[in-house]
Amino acid sequence: VASASARQVTCDDCKTAIAGLEAHLTGEEILAEQIAILIAAGCPTAADPAMCEMAVAKYWPGIAKALYGFFFSQKEPCGEMGMNVCKSTTPKEWTCQECADAITLLSGIMTQQSYVDEAIVYLQGPAYCGDGGEHMENCEEAIGANIGNALAILGQAIIAQTESLCQDVIGVC
Repeated sequence: VASASARQVTCDDCKTAIAGLEAHLTGEEILAEQIAILIAAGCPTAADPAMCEMAVAKYWPGIAKALYGFFFSQKEPCGEMGMNVCKSTTPKEWTCQECADAITLLSGIMTQQSYVDEAIVYLQGPAYCGDGGEHMENCEEAIGANIGNALAILGQAIIAQTESLCQDVIGVC
């Protein structure tokens, strides 16, 4: 049961919460929601909307797992560039508002051009396009052309889900 009150959060708690958020975002049900959001917001304006829908439905789960893995492990959201929980030895109070602010911060990081550029390079390499799996034709080109828009769409969707994410994953609000 989620508590509306603040809770003490250590670096390990933050890392556990981030791992929970990654698991949440890569779960089958949530990936299906992301696919629906990406199709609804991104495909109507695509050159070939039907092809866009097919590609998003088929390839997003694999892209998402690599992308969230990059974001939640490589980018260290609990560290200095993110919520800065791990530098302090004193547990930090996490309130509903701080959780909401952290989700907003994470969304902002996801849509920063420097992060988008890094994510594109990461996905174009062995983490996704070069991993030997089944990918779209011209994988590197498709990733380069579409990830920025996908992150912008999902960055807004994450903010819209702040309260449920803070309740279900972090345990505040």
